[in-house]
Amino acid sequence: MAENIPTEAQQDYAQTIADRLEIDIDEETLLDKELIHKWIDEHKDLPSQKQIDLAEQIAMELKEELDEILLEDSIKLSEYIDDNIHLIQKNKPSKKSIQFAKSIAKKAKLTIDKETLDDSKLLKEWIDKNKDKVVSKKKKKSVI
Repeated sequence: MAENIPTEAQQDYAQTIADRLEIDIDEETLLDKELIHKWIDEHKDLPSQKQIDLAEQIAMELKEELDEILLEDSIKLSEYIDDNIHLIQKNKPSKKSIQFAKSIAKKAKLTIDKETLDDSKLLKEWIDKNKDKVVSKKKKKSVI
C-alpha cells in the first residue's frame, strides 16, 4: 500500500498547480500516486483564469474568438497575450519619445501612423527600426 502513496514533491507540485488555477484537488487524488500523476498531467499546462480573462479582453479588442488550443496551453496563451497586450494597455508614449520619433521621420522622410504615435510599444519598435536611417551630425563631421 505504501508504494502507491505519492511523494511530498508530487503533492506540493499538484497543490502549486491547483493554486495557480484556483481549483481544488480532492483528497483521494492527493493520496494516490497514480491519480495524482494523471491529475498533474491533465492540469500542468492549463492557463490560469487570470490569463484567460486577459486573453479574452484582447480577443474582444481584436473582435475575434480565442482558439481552443490557446485555452489549453498556458505557454501559447502567454505568447498570445505578450504579442497583443499593447492593444488593451494603451500606454501613451512620453512627449520626448514622440518628439524623437517625429525628428527621425522628418530627417529620414518617413511617416508615422497615429496608432504608432499613441502606443509606447509600437513607437519604441518604430524608433528601433528607423533610428539608424538617420546619420547624426556628430558622425558627419570628418576629422582632418
